[in-house]
Amino acid sequence: MPGPTDHDAAPGGPEPADDEPLGPLEAELLASLWATGTWMSAPELHELVAHTRPLAYTTVSTVLIRLWHKGHVERIRDGRSFAYRALRTREQHAAARMAGLLADLEDRPRALSWFLEFLGPAERTQLRLLKRDGPAP
Repeated sequence: MPGPTDHDAAPGGPEPADDEPLGPLEAELLASLWATGTWMSAPELHELVAHTRPLAYTTVSTVLIRLWHKGHVERIRDGRSFAYRALRTREQHAAARMAGLLADLEDRPRALSWFLEFLGPAERTQLRLLKRDGPAP
């Protein structure tokens, strides 16, 4: 695998658009990267997702480039092609998505109040503990 100096930064910076939902194939490829937790090439990802439906390798490659442009993945040169890795964990992505959605609202406290209505007792307890102790490292 290439060294750390072979990273290719996304144009415009690595900050994802947090209020923009992922397309179905973007979400599937990102989920595959989260599941493996490692660098993966377009051919490797194509092999993972193409067994469930007909999908061209070029489609996977194009969607990976879009994820890179959107700041969801980083890439490194791997021979003549690239290997990709998610920039955030699944949990970080979900939290950023929630924050992005909240940022678009005029009445954030009301939205948070409704959000609490959807949580179960164990999740509410977890939130109280997080408020008291701070987030986990």
